[in-house]
Formats: sequence, C-alpha cells, structure tokens
Amino acid sequence: MRRLGYEPSSIAVQVAGGDTLRMSFTLERIATTLDTVVIAEKRYSMRMAEFEGRRKAGCGQFMTQAEIATRNSVYTSDLIRTFTSVNVTTPPGGGHYAMSIRGRCMFQMFLDGVAVPTPNLDDLPTPKEYAGIEVYAGPSEIPLQYKTTGGGGFCGVILIWTKGG
Repeated sequence: MRRLGYEPSSIAVQVAGGDTLRMSFTLERIATTLDTVVIAEKRYSMRMAEFEGRRKAGCGQFMTQAEIATRNSVYTSDLIRTFTSVNVTTPPGGGHYAMSIRGRCMFQMFLDGVAVPTPNLDDLPTPKEYAGIEVYAGPSEIPLQYKTTGGGGFCGVILIWTKGG
C-alpha cells in the first residue's frame, strides 16, 4: 500500500478459495522535507512595480536601471536625448532645456511622480540615482494619473524615478 506522506508497506497473503478476508493496515508516517525555495525575482516598490507593469504592457519608451547604468551618463540630458521621440534643445547661453516631441509640442516632466515645471535637466539628480525613465510621446499614451484636465500645454510626459524617492 502507498499513501502520500507515509512509508510504503506490503504483505503477502494467501486466501483459500471461497473465504473472505478482512485486513487492516497501519502505515508509518514519514517526515516530508521540501526542497528550499529560492525567489529569483526582485521585489519592486509600488511605483517601480507600476513602472514594470507599464513597461511589460509595451506602451511608451522605457529605460531601466540596468540600461541607465550601462550608459554611464553624467548628465540627465544625455539620457533623455537617447529617446527617439524626444528633441532636447538648449537655449543660447544655457539655462532651461526645451524638450519637445519632434519640435511640435512640449513634454511635461515628473520626478518621482511630482510635476517639475520647466526643468533644468542639469539640476535634477544624477543618472546614478535613477531607477527608471519612461517617455510617452502622445496624449493617447500618457498613463491616466499623469494626464491633465486643464490641457497643460503639453502632449507628452517624461517620468523619472529615483532609487530612493
């Protein structure tokens, strides 16, 4: 006889023709040891879990922490320029950058979910502090929580997430 969690048992029995035999067995319990479970997936904060969810959905452009580290950029502007839908221009004499969608419409930038009005990209945290960057280059792509009801004068958003923020 076999039963999960018990030591298997067997017995040889001879029964004469026409006889009936009723038998009872007691099986010995065995301690079952399961293999160690190893969790290989990284646990994300709530906002980075949302980042990963949107990234897996495939709407928008993304740069993960690993990709940011690989680029080894010193300036945020260097990272932002790598997104195909973003045109970054610097006004003569320096100052604030203009980020537009191929010259048409301005982007709104968010740092850890908070709107940053006309950011000077060089005043933002360094790229070494970033956990991820998202770019949405059209009103239909922008995640609902980052859309504006008042028009806002922009038609795309750039979301920058820091490791600790």
